[in-house]
Amino acid sequence: MQWTSAPNIAGAPLPQWARGFWKAYVSTAFDRLERLLEAERAQLPPWFVVGFGAGIAAWFALGFPIQWAAFLCISSAIALGGFLLGGGRAGRALGWFALVMTLGCALVWARAALVAAPRLDRPVVASFDGKVEMVETLVARGTVRLTLAPTDPQLPPRVRVSIDAEAAPAQLASGATVQVRARLAPPPPMALPGTYDFARDAWFKRIGAVGKALGPIQIVQTSGGRGLEAVRQRLANHVHARLPGNEAGIAVALVTGDQNSVTEDDADAMRASGLWLCLWTSRVRLAGIVPFAIGGVAASLAPTPDLLVTGDGRHLVVLSKDGTPLLLRERAGDYMRSLFAEASGFSGDPPNLGEEPSSLCSHDSCTAAIRKGEVEWRLFATRSATLIDWAITTNACAQADIVVSDRRLPHACTPRWLKLDRAALAQTGGVAIYLRANPYAETVAERVAGHPWAEAPPSVRSTPRVRFPRDR
Repeated sequence: MQWTSAPNIAGAPLPQWARGFWKAYVSTAFDRLERLLEAERAQLPPWFVVGFGAGIAAWFALGFPIQWAAFLCISSAIALGGFLLGGGRAGRALGWFALVMTLGCALVWARAALVAAPRLDRPVVASFDGKVEMVETLVARGTVRLTLAPTDPQLPPRVRVSIDAEAAPAQLASGATVQVRARLAPPPPMALPGTYDFARDAWFKRIGAVGKALGPIQIVQTSGGRGLEAVRQRLANHVHARLPGNEAGIAVALVTGDQNSVTEDDADAMRASGLWLCLWTSRVRLAGIVPFAIGGVAASLAPTPDLLVTGDGRHLVVLSKDGTPLLLRERAGDYMRSLFAEASGFSGDPPNLGEEPSSLCSHDSCTAAIRKGEVEWRLFATRSATLIDWAITTNACAQADIVVSDRRLPHACTPRWLKLDRAALAQTGGVAIYLRANPYAETVAERVAGHPWAEAPPSVRSTPRVRFPRDR
């Protein structure tokens, strides 16, 4: 009996009926898209704003110049393909959208390079003369914030100095020249992953140092009263002179857009009532709505970390089962308390870790048990400047999964998973730790990456070693 093998059809073309089906399907879908774009052609221009914003967002989201260059090449290729290869309105729409994405990314990259200005690399105490560029009254804090242009060439070309409101001279206004003695420091970096990045905003405003005035401010030369900022200041002073405190602050915010005149209680009430949208003074409000909405959705979907550590190692919170942040240091100030509450999505004043039954805290250190499902994690953290005996420290490290300290710990301190002492945190910045089935950590260094306002160039040590032993 003769056997005949089946023919090999691996490289055979599709049957004629199959090719015709897919060709008709694609053609029908394309025709529907063309009809939709034609019917909605009046709604297409706003998408250019969305594309431009997407290009800007891509530059901030991507961390390094090689990634920015790759994005520009890809979006440029898509734009070129849309114009040359895609026929009809769909091809042109794709081309224009990709083109404005390219322009957005290129523009913010060029802008970041053009605004580069010297910054302090360490804290200093300096006495200097400077021209007042902006005066901001922070009613809720009881301070006045000055943006100054120092005449001293040893200082950055623009600094921001805060003074107590009651110490502000009566003739303090934009355009005046003042003499001030202040403690200045580099613009602070992002404190925790995903929180407000002051260093980024300071970079684009060319602010190279921030600080607090030491002693009174002296007026060297009064303001000439010129310019838009001077007009806004005179209008704000006029309102404050004729209305009581809270009412004046709201009126100034509505008239001049200066939200700093509103107290915290009034600001909360206005947010709750929706009136805060009236104070949105962005030049392109439509362009801001889309990123704001996207950011709100992303924030609602983002998982909450289980442990948050600041970049100096002094402060941390452990999130309880119900999401309450528990503070390591019971004397943490208002800024740290509000920072941790905001980062963990908690409304209220965070309680202390030492009050929890799962922790054991002394004046100098804390140990805590963090249960996640069937796994119990053990934390050891220092919380004072007092040196702890070497043997006690190394023994506590050996029994802990995670160790956090604001000092450099001995090499013999080897926790089972993660060690965040001063040396490690100098590379990572603030850290958010997620104790999942596959635990991981996010760092400020990863978020800032290779952007020009980063404190130091990123390195392979920007991400802590977080390999968890499976035989735990």
